[in-house]
Amino acid sequence: RPNADPFRVGERVTLMMSYFAVSAGDLSMYVLPHVEVNGYKSYHMKVTVKSSDLFSMFYAVDDFAETFIRYDDMIPFNYAVNANESKQLLAIRAATDWKNLKSWRWERVVRKGEEAKERKTEWDIAEFSQNVISGFFYIRNFKLTVGKKIQFPVADDGKNMVVNIEVLRKDKISTPLGDFKTVVIKPTIQIGGNFQPMGDVFFWLTDDDRKFIVRMESQIKIGK
Repeated sequence: RPNADPFRVGERVTLMMSYFAVSAGDLSMYVLPHVEVNGYKSYHMKVTVKSSDLFSMFYAVDDFAETFIRYDDMIPFNYAVNANESKQLLAIRAATDWKNLKSWRWERVVRKGEEAKERKTEWDIAEFSQNVISGFFYIRNFKLTVGKKIQFPVADDGKNMVVNIEVLRKDKISTPLGDFKTVVIKPTIQIGGNFQPMGDVFFWLTDDDRKFIVRMESQIKIGK
């Protein structure tokens, strides 16, 4: 745990998503009230993504994900995803047995014109592994100084990955809430020692003890 807890119950950060300068929707990250999971005080984190009315004409998205993270050592117990999108309905449930370092993941997807498909995965994981939801929050626990490099394990869908974070620079950005002093980080992913292609992805976090994620940028095939 960090000396100063960056999370506050009740916090919400909403990022306005855009594509080619067109509003695409909102992505929101929440810290909900603490709960007890398996007898341990735990964080309850939630992420939602909802497309705008205009963008929904091309591709509608209404996604929800949540995870529960043990307060004392920041390890996630489980996570759930429900995705309601134009071309698919997706449900994911995952849980971890930290005593035996085992993880389970169940997935059900229904795509247009296809039969529903289910898949179950079980695999061994590394200690302190994050999941694909908790990792976004976990980054905020570190002291982010320019030039620093950070690694932590992430387990998902039968794979054990290592996320590498490089703190690139400090930057000042303007938002509808005003100007923020930020640090810019770039993540990369390794599986089995090999770096995986993920394009250029950057995060801007407030340069303070809270380290809110106030901007994300991802380069894709057409645009960003």
